[in-house]
Amino acid sequence: MLVVVSNARALRRRYGADGLTAIRTALDRFTDRSRLPARVRFVDQSKGESLGVDPSSGMALRVALRSLVRAEPGVSGLVLLGGDDVLPFYRLPNPVADRTADPDPEVLSDNPYGLGPNDALADEVDGLLRPSIPVGRLPDADPPRLEAFLEKIDGLSQAASHDRSGTFAAVDEAWQEVPARVLGGTASTLRVSPGWHTGDAEWSGLRPQLSYFNLHGFDDRPGWFAYDARRSRWTIAVRPGDISRTESCGSVVFAENCYGAFIGRRSAGNSVALAFLAAGARAFVGATGTAFSSIGPGLEAVLLRNADLMAKEFLGNVGRRRMAFGAALVEARRAFVDRSLSIGRTTFGLKTALQFVLYGNPMAVL
Repeated sequence: MLVVVSNARALRRRYGADGLTAIRTALDRFTDRSRLPARVRFVDQSKGESLGVDPSSGMALRVALRSLVRAEPGVSGLVLLGGDDVLPFYRLPNPVADRTADPDPEVLSDNPYGLGPNDALADEVDGLLRPSIPVGRLPDADPPRLEAFLEKIDGLSQAASHDRSGTFAAVDEAWQEVPARVLGGTASTLRVSPGWHTGDAEWSGLRPQLSYFNLHGFDDRPGWFAYDARRSRWTIAVRPGDISRTESCGSVVFAENCYGAFIGRRSAGNSVALAFLAAGARAFVGATGTAFSSIGPGLEAVLLRNADLMAKEFLGNVGRRRMAFGAALVEARRAFVDRSLSIGRTTFGLKTALQFVLYGNPMAVL
């Protein structure tokens, strides 16, 4: 059973009473169309379809969702409906203590919301690293736009697109050897930046099934960048305004770069992640903060670690094994923890396991 969870008071505050009614109607359409049994729960109400907790607290939300999955056996996935202002990301202390290497004081995560009845408690590291219930988030934008949010809700039941094929990859030139390891040589189209950007005419004609990005992101800039070592400057690679339904609708996107899934106070106009979702991408996976690749000279030639390994596992699960998107990320985390952290548990690895989140329906498949 898939459970859609949201916060009625926050939705009413953002969209008004009529907007909340429209959202409820859209959710009813989704539960009617869903190929799997689906229910809706509002965490802030005291009866009926509610959990009766204060949704402004990540801890309270985690406890309520854990109670839900214990009380209703068979919960196979959760959709968190809304962004951080509706249902907050869970704030965790950043395991990377060196602020010169990682400026983030905390990690924004949805992992704690996926703890199953038999998972370790949230204050135990392994439970947070390997939650068993697939969680997807359907974020709205700032400023809120009702019609756009209703389209996203309708997109939860979007059928697989059969007119897409192959994998598109765009990477910083410093990491141009990594896609062969991550994708196993399956990239139909590989573009390296500087030299390529989404303003190129080719971009709007692409129709990939999977898209993989390994660029640079920032929490105070809207696009994704590459570093031009010859000119010692950043150059734009992906702009939100260049994302359209042509190359995006029905696709699955994985972004390795820093802040790929950062959406705080963002809209489709200044967030690449939200632009992909607004253009109809079925799923987006990225990091909410500073991300790390295979660290160390020549290390990527020996083994993949951190975001590189997470990308390899997720994309392989979705593309080759045809797993549902949420299960693909759950299994990617498990494989990441088993294969990477077991070699040597690093703070970079711990953060990687915590901060990659899924936007979209966790039960959908290619």
